[in-house]
Amino acid sequence: VYIHGGQRLDLMCASADMYCIKDDKISFIHQDNTMPKPRFGHSIIGIGKGQFLMHGGVNTDLYDSRFYVANYFRHTTSDNKFYVYSCEKNTWLQLTIVAPMSRAFHTCNAVDNKYFFIGGISSTTNTIPNERIPLYEIMCLVILDLESQDYYIQIVKLKESPTSNTYLSNHATVVFHDMFVIFGGISQCKAALDKSDINVQGTDKMYIVDVKKKSVQMVHSQYMQSDLLTQGHTMHVIDKDCIMIFGGSMKGIVMYSSKIMSPTPCDMIDKCIIAEFDVIS
Repeated sequence: VYIHGGQRLDLMCASADMYCIKDDKISFIHQDNTMPKPRFGHSIIGIGKGQFLMHGGVNTDLYDSRFYVANYFRHTTSDNKFYVYSCEKNTWLQLTIVAPMSRAFHTCNAVDNKYFFIGGISSTTNTIPNERIPLYEIMCLVILDLESQDYYIQIVKLKESPTSNTYLSNHATVVFHDMFVIFGGISQCKAALDKSDINVQGTDKMYIVDVKKKSVQMVHSQYMQSDLLTQGHTMHVIDKDCIMIFGGSMKGIVMYSSKIMSPTPCDMIDKCIIAEFDVIS
């Protein structure tokens, strides 16, 4: 398991540190001068052959001139490049292609050799983020062959739906039965960042996206409640009909399944909610 980057709360700046967890031990990895800028809010995903793909995030250059201006104003989403890290060589490779827009606090999921980037925040001025990215517009990076630089970008625009005015970031996404299941995050109904238009606790909405049909539907359930509002969480497929959502502003664990389930006695009995969704399976 590799861990890269993040936000240093002691200095309110980004980190480029990398750690490897193996055999119950955590080791610090010393990177060479091919290392990209420090960042947080980025995405990293394995692409096979001991390599992973990194994109986006909030960048700072505070390591070079830490006290030049207020830290907050050094945060930008100006990096729209793609980077590939080789675990064997311990080197970074910057792809020759760039995204049409930068983004941070998005998600990246893979289907075969296609990598789908959903949502996030961005900037139209290459400075402080000032807009949220719509759910209905998905960026897809197709990698055919890295060595020969055979890769390209597609933009998938979903059909008109009730989510056409949904702009989302800080959410979580998993691939489930060849579809994307998206849950939580910070949601608003327009692109421009507007604190008066969002709930900082997050949302409890779940979306199912079928990229092949370019369709999206929102899951409704009697179980959706304020206890499930969350953002900054993770989501994992743990069985063929079961998804687990962990942490975030919700500070709990939720399991979504088509199975008829009920909580069993455990230490999490007061904090664990089980819900069933026929739509998922």
